[in-house]
Amino acid sequence: MNNTMPISAYNLALCALLAVGLFMLMTSPALAAGTINLSPITNILTGIANTLTGPLGKAMATLAVIGIGAAWLMGYVDFRTVIYVVAGIAIVAGAATIVNTMWGA
Repeated sequence: MNNTMPISAYNLALCALLAVGLFMLMTSPALAAGTINLSPITNILTGIANTLTGPLGKAMATLAVIGIGAAWLMGYVDFRTVIYVVAGIAIVAGAATIVNTMWGA
């Protein structure tokens, strides 16, 4: 005879919570004491941000506005798409200012 018991979502969540609690009790404080050198990743991301907000970013935004404006004048896209593109450019161009305002830098 096959005696199986259905697992309810409550029992599964309780077992998962118990397992996570046991794992947290088994860790040692030394695991959190190490430092990680993230400077290569930081340099790459800073370079990307500087590229998108620098002269290359301005040139790309100018070409995007010219392209979307021409497409709108020729009837290929509607005005809502033009507004979306311009709003996207404004967000990308002002991203550094927005982040500096939020973090108070």
